[in-house]
Amino acid sequence: MSGALKDLVEKRKELKKRIPTFKRVNASRYPRKLGDIWRKQRGRHNKIRKAIKGAGAKVSIGYGTLKEARDIHPSGYKEIIVNNVKDLNKIKDPSKEAIRIASKVGLKKRLEILKEAKKRKIYVLNANIIARVKKKGFSSLKDMIAALSVKKEEKDKEKKEKSGKEEKSKEKTETPKSKGSKKTPIKKQTTKKNKK
Repeated sequence: MSGALKDLVEKRKELKKRIPTFKRVNASRYPRKLGDIWRKQRGRHNKIRKAIKGAGAKVSIGYGTLKEARDIHPSGYKEIIVNNVKDLNKIKDPSKEAIRIASKVGLKKRLEILKEAKKRKIYVLNANIIARVKKKGFSSLKDMIAALSVKKEEKDKEKKEKSGKEEKSKEKTETPKSKGSKKTPIKKQTTKKNKK
């Protein structure tokens, strides 16, 4: 990270300390009903909407951070979200830009992205696969991959067994229809209204 970027990130930190916490009106009065998340006031006599002193801080453009430091991660890189290996082509300058692997990406694709990023010398902001592996109770990544493949095989076997059982039950329930049987027509029920 360059010196100029470092200064910008530090300035942004200092400015964020001064920004007040913007809370929803009456959030402390009804904590279960209303959350702390900011909502714009629309009441006719609302003190915060009128910006009366002592009523509480109102969100306004003046509280914004530095324009140059807006999309910069605290590490000093500009963040780019990646969903697959092709998305790595979005990065033009690896010294200024870093990738964040999307949360919906699975383990297999995540590993492919990490390998490719290592080759291209791209910094990954959330390369925490080892932490995920340990969280799930495995000692290493190889153990986890082996366990996942075994689980997949078991699921496939169960699906095949279920589909086989369903086909057999369908064959048993289907009985041949006799040619001579005819459906009898259903008679309409007569009510008082119909008689008139």
